[in-house]
Amino acid sequence: MEFKGTLIVEKDCWKALKFYQDMFGMELIRDHDGNMELEGGWRNV
Repeated sequence: MEFKGTLIVEKDCWKALKFYQDMFGMELIRDHDGNMELEGGWRNV
């Protein structure tokens, strides 16, 4: 078995995207009309 990722449901996907970009340094790799795939790692905060 291999871990592929986690699904998180958000009310405001654009606000959530900004949060994950700012807080964890994640990048948007695909936007499927609001179903977004992010990539990246943890950032030391």
